[in-house]
Amino acid sequence: MVYQPQVDNNDQCKYAEALIRWHHAEQGMILPNVFIAIAEQSGLSIILGEWVVNEACRQLNQWNLGGYQLERLSINVSQKQFLHKDFVKTIKKALKIHNVKGQQLCIEITEHIIIENIEETLDIIAVLNKMSITISIDDFGTGYSSLTQLKQLPLGQLKIDRKLINTGLCGL
Repeated sequence: MVYQPQVDNNDQCKYAEALIRWHHAEQGMILPNVFIAIAEQSGLSIILGEWVVNEACRQLNQWNLGGYQLERLSINVSQKQFLHKDFVKTIKKALKIHNVKGQQLCIEITEHIIIENIEETLDIIAVLNKMSITISIDDFGTGYSSLTQLKQLPLGQLKIDRKLINTGLCGL
């Protein structure tokens, strides 16, 4: 696991994103889109996702104990993991075991999860929001949802895909 810092205008690190990486002894760095696809195909994605949640919360606890408190750490979650029947239980357990507050966690999902499973997704988001966990949409602009649709969702963050910005469709 590596952690990508996100700094504010004063160069203070307030947020970070947990990113899983695989450095293979012989093949070197294997990109996440390769090994995560393998994990999905082999049925190991839920176990891998649980490890990521626990490792991120463990690290947050270590930083907290060391006197360095991030406001929020983001974790990318796959559709399969987010919609898994034990996902919320996994999050609750990790927060409790590692003594981390919900408001220090951000769950990042793609807009495809929302588009394909709107009712189930809204139910899960509502539970996570009650736990003070922020929900972020990652790679917005790669699917077919609109800002009007997203406005109806209880989201804390929207990360716009580079392709949408580069095409000028964003109006920025």
